[in-house]
Amino acid sequence: MHSSANLFRLRRPLLPVLASLSVVASTVACGGGAVPPTMAGRQGMLSQTAVAQKCEEAAKGHDRPFVVEWDATDLASFGAKAARDTIFVKYEGCKLVVLDRCSDGVVSGKLGSYGTPQFTTGTVQGFEIKNEGELYAKLPLGAANLSGRVQAGESLALKYFVSGVAQNTRDAIYTSDVKANPGCAGATHFVWAYNLGAFELASAASSSAEVEASGPMAAGGGKKSHAEKAVSSGGNLASCETQDQRACRVPIRLALRTITAGE
Repeated sequence: MHSSANLFRLRRPLLPVLASLSVVASTVACGGGAVPPTMAGRQGMLSQTAVAQKCEEAAKGHDRPFVVEWDATDLASFGAKAARDTIFVKYEGCKLVVLDRCSDGVVSGKLGSYGTPQFTTGTVQGFEIKNEGELYAKLPLGAANLSGRVQAGESLALKYFVSGVAQNTRDAIYTSDVKANPGCAGATHFVWAYNLGAFELASAASSSAEVEASGPMAAGGGKKSHAEKAVSSGGNLASCETQDQRACRVPIRLALRTITAGE
């Protein structure tokens, strides 16, 4: 009897504690004590906002973008459509969408055409990208796919050769020209001209690797190694140096013009 009474006395103080824990649990379950978002989640949201802001700033006034992020299929589709009609695009920050259906289904070239490209002599040119600022300034259309490489410490190098240019027969296109075509919905620019040629985009990652030298001519060794790998390419730069330039005629850069409001 004494032992049972002692156990009862020991259990009684636990009842208020259990009751309070039950109230807390029910409050959390009902949303009264919502758990704040994790820092990782906040950082992710801030990162997405920062990228969107950078892309919006990059799109302003950037009317001559390189299209080095396009694959062979995109380049071929662009060339095929450009042979028939003016190409309309929807420019949104770091994204350029080609509106394939923005054309007259009956009359090809009704909204302008590019005609035969004018080929010229040229030389291999290029530039390097070593940080995100340069990436958004020089290759905004490739920022979404290439920013991870730059953030990881890689640098990018673009080499290109311009062999010719195709120019549209119209200097301006108005909203009245395209507003009745549902395939043109959202169009912001048209491709006024585009450059043909070839390009190679490569990334380089520097790593510190100490190299020891021995012997009477040794000067102490070095501490740097360089690894380079191809990212994308279009055409063949070697072909640009030949007379026919057969593999030096892919679209590499666009000249965009804003669709003018009115008629």
